[in-house]
Amino acid sequence: MKKLLAMLLVLTMVLSLAACARTVEEEEPMAEKPAEKTEEKADDTSDDKEDAPAEEPMAEGWNADTQMYPFEDGATLKVWADNEDYGEALIAAWDAKGTGVALEYEIVGSVDQRAKLELDGPAGLGADVIQVPHDHVTTLIDAGIVMEFQPELTEVLQGRLLDTAMQTANVDGKQYGASIITESIALFYNTDLVGDFMPETFEELIEWAANYKEETGNWGIGWQVEDAYHNYFFLTAFGMRVFGENSMDADNPGWDTPEAAAGLEFYKSVREKAFDVPGPDAGWDTTVAAFQKGELPFTITGPWAIGDAKNNGVNFGITKLPTINGNQPYSFSGAQIILVSAYTEYPNAAHNLVSFMASEEGLGLLYSVNGKLPAVKDPSTIPGLADDALLSGIAEQANFSYPMPVIKEIQFMWEPQANLFKFVWNGDLTIPEAQAKAIEDYKLLKSSAE
Repeated sequence: MKKLLAMLLVLTMVLSLAACARTVEEEEPMAEKPAEKTEEKADDTSDDKEDAPAEEPMAEGWNADTQMYPFEDGATLKVWADNEDYGEALIAAWDAKGTGVALEYEIVGSVDQRAKLELDGPAGLGADVIQVPHDHVTTLIDAGIVMEFQPELTEVLQGRLLDTAMQTANVDGKQYGASIITESIALFYNTDLVGDFMPETFEELIEWAANYKEETGNWGIGWQVEDAYHNYFFLTAFGMRVFGENSMDADNPGWDTPEAAAGLEFYKSVREKAFDVPGPDAGWDTTVAAFQKGELPFTITGPWAIGDAKNNGVNFGITKLPTINGNQPYSFSGAQIILVSAYTEYPNAAHNLVSFMASEEGLGLLYSVNGKLPAVKDPSTIPGLADDALLSGIAEQANFSYPMPVIKEIQFMWEPQANLFKFVWNGDLTIPEAQAKAIEDYKLLKSSAE
């Protein structure tokens, strides 16, 4: 327990510094889904907010004891959730509070909620509270279709949640949402297959995997090698960070730097030495799913892969990524943000639901029902979390992670970055050619939306 408490404290400090420039069912990771959105245009929602709804005014009367505003007469609420079990548990817990406000849920994938709110909100069919990946937040704010949190709620949430859980939805000093889930990739290992071996460096892991292949005829490690999210750490290990030091420079994604080239050289060497598989053959089914069946010693994935591995009886552990060239790689950290629709007829009730969802009880549902890692400052407030050895491994790598950029241009990042890895791994382009193409493709996507 003390170990996880310490790691979460370090996570709070490290990620706060990393994000300080912006105060702002198989299940897939939160960061993979945005990759499916790379063809969206930045002008899908209007930047001038001319079509934004007229918000219902918030009533005064914050109750510090209940940490809620006075409910509107006749209020009812709808929340969009991407998991039925969580939706049912949330309603049961909410009803148990005796608010008298009926709550219903509708199953909507988190990556689909932004677009659905744009369509359903004006028609009065949208949810009052939504939950989206954090790289969707800026678009929602720019469109004027989510409400700003009031100072009282913001202050309470700041006391409960990791600093970055708040910063990822803070724009120009205004709070529009709060992260209730945080996650990162890490190194998963099968204890029955690896024995006592635990690599401190990626170089050691490559050597072990090569020997394992020679001795058994089976791969020692496998992961989704063409994915923009899972392979980002190869670049950060050599000092590259997408969109610059603070991830805010939309004009310079950084793939053309010497640091990125060095990371790609190392990435390429892993195929040459330890995992010589064509990119299309190294997807989820042949890597992560193989690990979940007990067939692969090592994989690189995230907490979304824990459930099936446990259900299959695999003996495994999770730890941070090994060092590369003496440097600790930084992964992306993902987040799920809850926000209040500007179309809600009951803003007080909706903000009260946010307060409850981000409370110790509400966050506990995310862990007990879905096995998620709540973005809570003090894990001891969530029963069982502090003693969870597997999520401790995720939290260990989360100490070494960068929040995914919150600038809206991130939607143009996923495809070029995925292709950068794809072209290098498969030998379709030289590293300099792949770097140049990634920059060119990003600029085309970005300019087409201007």
